Amino acid sequence: MFEVDHHPVEPAFGVRIEYQDKIVVLSGDTRPSENLIKFAHGADLLIHEVAAPREFVERTKGRLPPEAAEGHHSPYRPQQAGEIFSRVRPKLAVYSHFSAGEAGIEEILVDTRETYDGAFEVGYDLMTIEVGDEVKVVKNPALER
Repeated sequence: MFEVDHHPVEPAFGVRIEYQDKIVVLSGDTRPSENLIKFAHGADLLIHEVAAPREFVERTKGRLPPEAAEGHHSPYRPQQAGEIFSRVRPKLAVYSHFSAGEAGIEEILVDTRETYDGAFEVGYDLMTIEVGDEVKVVKNPALER
């Protein structure tokens, strides 16, 4: 485990798992964090939180001030996560813990491409990822969207 920046919630942690020369990193709840980048270095798979701000803000208007999520949930913007992916260069990056819903997935994809040109996926419930010589999502027809 390593500390990440989820202020004002402290402490907050990410997790680095190493097994048989493979590395998987889970960001936990964080905003951009140099410590995350340090511990994600060399990752085969980086699972990282993200939110799509335009859709999220629209959906929560009047119920949640935008700064409530943005204040301690970042990369609130997919571009910020893309910058982290660009610095870490995992074989595969996967988004988790996103509050965009189905409507925000296209926004996440487009915005991430502004800052990251590598392989990434938007996670979904029961997603299976195989980490071997290649890192790939194992397709399960029953779970396909």
